[in-house]
Amino acid sequence: MPTKRDLILAGVLAAAAGAARAQAPAPEKIRLWPRGVPGGERPAGLRQESVFTEMPGGRSDRGIVGVTDPVLEIWRPAGPAKGAMLIVPGGGYRQVMIDREGIEPAQRLAADGFVAGVLTYRLPAEDWKMGLGVARQDTQRAMRLMRAAVGPRVKLGAMGFSTGGEMVGRLGNDFSRPTYGAVDTADDASARPDYMVLVYAALGVQPRNPDGTRPPPSPTFPPIPLAVNAQTPPAFIVQAMDDERLSFENATEMAVALKARGVPVETLLFEEGGHGFALRRPPEMPVSRWLDLFLAWGRRKGLVG
Repeated sequence: MPTKRDLILAGVLAAAAGAARAQAPAPEKIRLWPRGVPGGERPAGLRQESVFTEMPGGRSDRGIVGVTDPVLEIWRPAGPAKGAMLIVPGGGYRQVMIDREGIEPAQRLAADGFVAGVLTYRLPAEDWKMGLGVARQDTQRAMRLMRAAVGPRVKLGAMGFSTGGEMVGRLGNDFSRPTYGAVDTADDASARPDYMVLVYAALGVQPRNPDGTRPPPSPTFPPIPLAVNAQTPPAFIVQAMDDERLSFENATEMAVALKARGVPVETLLFEEGGHGFALRRPPEMPVSRWLDLFLAWGRRKGLVG
C-alpha cells in the first residue's frame, strides 16, 4: 500500500508533468487536403465537434465527430529527433478518441525524443460514399506528410489503437495501393511505415465458436493477418487477454502470420488491462509499461535513436 510520502511525491510529480505540458509549444497543424477531400461529396449536415464521456477515476474521454477537414497535428521534441510516429486513434469509426489515444501518447513520445503526429480522420460511419476508403485515404496521406515533416533519415513508425490499429495494419499490407490522386510533392514518398505499433488493434479476427470453429471471414474486409506478406513492416503488438471487446487472438494470429513470413515481431500479452487502456492504467499494473517496452524494442532494432 502506498505510504503518505509516496502519495505526496506522486502528487508533486503529476503537478510538474501538468505544468510541463502547459508550457509545451502548441503542435503544428497541417490540413491533409488543402484543396478539398477526395472520395466524393461530404455527407450533409456534418459539423465537427467534441463529445465527452465520463470515465472511472474522474477522468473524461474526448472524441471528435463530424470530421470534414482531416488534420495532422505534430508535436516535436525539444532536441534532435530520435524517431517519428504517426498516431492513429481509435473510436469504432464513429469518433476519433483524440485525447486518450492521440494527444496523450504524442506528448509522451515527444518527451522521449519523437516527432509525433496525431491524425484526425474522416469517419466511415458518417455516411461517406467511399465508406472505409476515406479513412484509408487519410492514413496514406498522413504518412506521406509525416515523411515530409521529418525527412528521410528518421525512421517513421505508425501506431494505431483499436480501429486505428486496423487502419495501421491495413496500411502496412497495402501501402502501395493508390487510394487518391497526388496532391503535391509529399505524395512522391512511400506510405509504408518503417514499423507498426498495434495496440489492442481491431485486426478482423473474430472470436471462436464454442466448438472451436470461427465464423467465415468477410470477403470485403478479411482479417488483416491473411494479407501479411514479406513487405509488411516489423510490428510491435500489445493486447490484454481480458479485452472485453476484441479477442486477444487478434494479436496472436497477427504475430503468427508475421513470423511465418519472416517479418520481425514482438508481442506483449497482458493478463489484465481490458480494452482502451492506452497510457491510463495505474503503475502497479504491468500493462502500464508497454510504451517503455516498445522503446526498448525500437532501440534494439535500430528503429529509435
